[in-house]
Amino acid sequence: MVIFRKGGMEVNLQEELSLLVQLQDIDDQLHDLELERGDLPQEVGRLKNQVRELENFLEEKEAEQAQIQSEIRAVQGNVEMSKARLLKYQNQLYSVTTNREYDAITQQTDSCKAEITEGENRILELMTSGDHVTNLIEEKSNALAKFREELKEKGAELELKMQETEDEELELRHEREKIVVRIKQPIYAHYERIRLAKDGKGVARIIGNACEGCSIMIPPQRVVEVRNLEDFILCENCGRILVSDSL
Repeated sequence: MVIFRKGGMEVNLQEELSLLVQLQDIDDQLHDLELERGDLPQEVGRLKNQVRELENFLEEKEAEQAQIQSEIRAVQGNVEMSKARLLKYQNQLYSVTTNREYDAITQQTDSCKAEITEGENRILELMTSGDHVTNLIEEKSNALAKFREELKEKGAELELKMQETEDEELELRHEREKIVVRIKQPIYAHYERIRLAKDGKGVARIIGNACEGCSIMIPPQRVVEVRNLEDFILCENCGRILVSDSL
């Protein structure tokens, strides 16, 4: 499959293909550096997310706990006021002179007792909820401490590996940039598109008349065209840019 013809743009096929081979070699080395780091970057990212989620969860629960304690204090205050009124009404019972006064005060004392019972029940409910939230906070705080410690260890391990390969990676990326600017933009764009879609391989040599990338056999005429540098040829199966094994 032809992707660019000489009439479409000024292209030195041998130079372009040679640059692509060099670029693929650099990308392979960069990929090897990533493999040396293993899954540490992903692991560190996962731990950071877990730490952030737990921190947000604890922040919400601590706010909920504060709200519960605030409501408990408010209800306790209301209960104390109801108890004070109850005591006042109970003392007034000793000075009533009529049944009507007695019934009125009794009604008030009953109302105070109901308020006290309702308030005390509400306090028990809030304390139960508060205990549940406290247990959650303790459980998640312990989990957060473990994740933070693990993140610290994994982060240090990743940083060490990054330091070990940093100079090499910077040099490779610098060399990569110097090559990329020399490649025709449409050719580079196709290389990148295929490389990102095909396990980091945008260029494939023809080895034994087969595509190095997907192992499919290349038609003899296409093999001749690739080796004679007649045009840019793509593998009809995987789409990689085909080059001769002599490059």
